[in-house]
Amino acid sequence: MEDFNLALEKDDTNPKFYHAKGLTFMAAADKLYKQIDKEKKIDLMKQAIEQFGYAQDCNKSFVSAIFYQAKMFRRIGEYESAMSQFTKVQEMTPADKNVYFERGVVYQLVGNHELAIQDLN
Repeated sequence: MEDFNLALEKDDTNPKFYHAKGLTFMAAADKLYKQIDKEKKIDLMKQAIEQFGYAQDCNKSFVSAIFYQAKMFRRIGEYESAMSQFTKVQEMTPADKNVYFERGVVYQLVGNHELAIQDLN
């Protein structure tokens, strides 16, 4: 993280730095997937969400930051935020099959089976 912090001290308007830092938090949370420390995992995912948000503050059309932020929202159970972000990505990249799959999973989790089937198809 120290390298990211140094880079951000030099240029805190570069969305790629925040995005990369968010991916690092996400990877750290993934490493804890099978471990018992659920609170630490959730904290790392929230930090990833924050970094992806900073990347979007610098560049509103940074699709990857929006997509990964949505994935993190889904993982911590913030389904409305996840659906909103996945919908933004879908509007920006309508041919991306991954976003339909991810949003379909969220629809399934909230019990909206019709929309889940629609997106998953």
